[in-house]
Amino acid sequence: MTPSEAKPVDSLSTLGTHPLLGVAGVLLGAMIATCTGRLLSVGLADLRGALHLGVDEASWVNTSFNASMMFIGPFSVYLGGLLGPRRVLLCCAVIFTGISAVLPFCHSLGALIVLLILAGLSAGTFYPLTLSFVLRSLPIRYVLLGIAMYSIDVVFTTEMAQAWESFFMENLSWRWIFWNGAILTPLMIFLIYFGIPRKPMPATRTEQPAPSWRGFLYASLGAALLYIVLDQGQRLDWFHSALILGLTVVGVFLLLSAIVRHFLLPNPLVNYRFLMRRNTLLLTLVLIIFRFVMLATVVALPSFLGSVRGFRPLQEAPSICTWNRRDGSDAPN
Repeated sequence: MTPSEAKPVDSLSTLGTHPLLGVAGVLLGAMIATCTGRLLSVGLADLRGALHLGVDEASWVNTSFNASMMFIGPFSVYLGGLLGPRRVLLCCAVIFTGISAVLPFCHSLGALIVLLILAGLSAGTFYPLTLSFVLRSLPIRYVLLGIAMYSIDVVFTTEMAQAWESFFMENLSWRWIFWNGAILTPLMIFLIYFGIPRKPMPATRTEQPAPSWRGFLYASLGAALLYIVLDQGQRLDWFHSALILGLTVVGVFLLLSAIVRHFLLPNPLVNYRFLMRRNTLLLTLVLIIFRFVMLATVVALPSFLGSVRGFRPLQEAPSICTWNRRDGSDAPN
């Protein structure tokens, strides 16, 4: 064994510069996707005023973007395994940049919804491919640090989107709700282009079944339909609406079909045994609890202050900070 072979590979120095650029690029992509979704939610009232939309019409602005991200999330695993994460991220980042640049000039609700669906389909690939690249590119001792950076990235962006939207409206324009992504995504493209190495197309192993897009399509479409149910259910009076009832039945059927198809025709890109491990289930439980706790500052308090008190985003942020410092015995003034 030569000295170079004896050198441990589990060291940050072995990464060089390019993989670190790639990690920075994919983390920036996760931040852009989170920020865009939150800016649409926080700035919905300002978008309604600028585009002259009613409450019912504007409710589909958030739904179309987030449901598209929900759809492409599971399906991007298949795309990444088929084409490689570098090709998928670069292609989707270019598409997202172009759509974000032209969205403010769209004043038709139908065209706006279509463009938001395309933007969600492109930005939705940033989440799963980000975490998979971090796990594969960092040495094992730094994997937990990479996951922590990913978590802080998402949480920080979620909490700060309200302040950014307030700054845009007070100093710039509502158009920066979309242009924010158009400005940041080229930097992500630069980091990924020089940070993630070029690799040949992934080859299918002969001893394993070929990856199938049908199972991913069933799971993606089912998850997207159930998200629409949860997002629009309150407005449409839940199961008193034929639309909500139909979406629920179809969504559950598609998810069950994806599970049954996997056991009948196993997909090499999905390992249910790994998903059912104790540590994986524990991590899932922690994530669910954490996301549920975040609803207090991300959804509950802003919705109360905006809908009941009539606060604008610029007024909501100081009130939420004041509320968080209290013991919760009284409501914010």
